[in-house]
Amino acid sequence: MSEIEISVLDPDSWARARAVRLAALTSDPDAYGARAEGEAKLNESQWRNRVESDLWVVASVSGLDVAVMTVAPTVPALVEPSCPVDPLTCAWAYGCWVAPEMRGRRIPAAFVEFLEHMAPDRGWKNLGLGVFVENLKARRVYERIGFHVLTGPLESSSRPGTFFQPMFRPVAG
Repeated sequence: MSEIEISVLDPDSWARARAVRLAALTSDPDAYGARAEGEAKLNESQWRNRVESDLWVVASVSGLDVAVMTVAPTVPALVEPSCPVDPLTCAWAYGCWVAPEMRGRRIPAAFVEFLEHMAPDRGWKNLGLGVFVENLKARRVYERIGFHVLTGPLESSSRPGTFFQPMFRPVAG
């Protein structure tokens, strides 16, 4: 099997970001708050802005993008005040997806390892992410690569009535 290449997209790669994001939303719609129909309507300028504002990390095999993880530079205002993680030193991953045929190849772990190399220059001491509470498979994947539950579930603003579980992991080193 071909080697997995991890890279960060820039705004000129907006079409790649759009394609892999729409693939995620189409393949696994219940894993996300957003919907493919809505995001398919975004224009080039909107996609460029998205790729410029957050870090879009993709995994590619033989030139095909097979996974994505988007990373905001700090945790959004969603963490309970009792959470011991400082939101200003924690990157927040969202929109994580791996193509079904590529699952089981440790791509989430490769993403985390890639982000840990960037962490010192960005001041990240922790990585955080949220998993819908009913998505037990994803939660197990993140637990295997060192993410832990530090707060209770929170209600999704994009899917009212559903809850996600914030999970955190210290940056190695």
